[in-house]
Amino acid sequence: MEIPENYPKKYWHCHIEVDTGGKKNTSAIFNDLTIKELWQQVVSPWHTHRPFTVDGTIVRDYDKVQKIKITQTEHPQSYYAEQHNASMQRKGIADMATNRRLLPLSKGKDYTHEFLFADLTMNDNEQEKVVSNNKIFIVHGHDEQVKETTARFVEKLGLEAVILHEQANEGKTIIEKLEKHTDVGFSLVLLTPDDVGATVTDKENLKPRARQNVLLELGYMAGKLGRGKVCALKKGDVEIPSDLIGVLYVEIDAAGAWRLQVAKELKVAGLGVDLNNAI
Repeated sequence: MEIPENYPKKYWHCHIEVDTGGKKNTSAIFNDLTIKELWQQVVSPWHTHRPFTVDGTIVRDYDKVQKIKITQTEHPQSYYAEQHNASMQRKGIADMATNRRLLPLSKGKDYTHEFLFADLTMNDNEQEKVVSNNKIFIVHGHDEQVKETTARFVEKLGLEAVILHEQANEGKTIIEKLEKHTDVGFSLVLLTPDDVGATVTDKENLKPRARQNVLLELGYMAGKLGRGKVCALKKGDVEIPSDLIGVLYVEIDAAGAWRLQVAKELKVAGLGVDLNNAI
């Protein structure tokens, strides 16, 4: 979905309310975006079902969006705030209740339906992203057996396993390949004990660790897809980085119970998985 050129370039505003399970919905506001910022941060993720952030609020589950509104104004938010303050001052009213950041949402032209709910045309790349929900990106180290077992399991579930080194280079760097091939529905990260390491203060106490590139890609996928769409498969007594606690971990056990656990996580994440195929 390309950024349209026939709309005003600036002073775009977005208000969203999300049900987070509390007594009140979480409310977040964007003010004074450019059309490019609005498209990249809200409209495009909305249509490709990717997580996006509004004023610090992360939106992953679209069913929990209770309200969303997009408007465009002739002036920045501060203009309407100053107008409102001057009006209240003339009337002798000390208005502390009105959220000044919401004023452009009532003053501007409403584009919510046009941008989010109308039948907008997507380009080929974005159509591919929507279809790619059945793709599972597998991050792996040097354990070929675990990689192959995981890939075959993903395919048994009727999903497509994406492994970076199997994709054509096309003259791209590793990072560029990673960016291109990670528009997926979920990521499985294989934490296998391929390295050992220790702290400077305890050099003799070597502990099994995953490869550095695996940890890097784990953080990348958690940031891109959201932690709810990343699952780390842990083999043996491999060290868990404290910075990544909060990402789901599943132990690879000899009995194979990990398969059903992973299949359940994929199903919760919205992928079309038949749990019977995991048994």
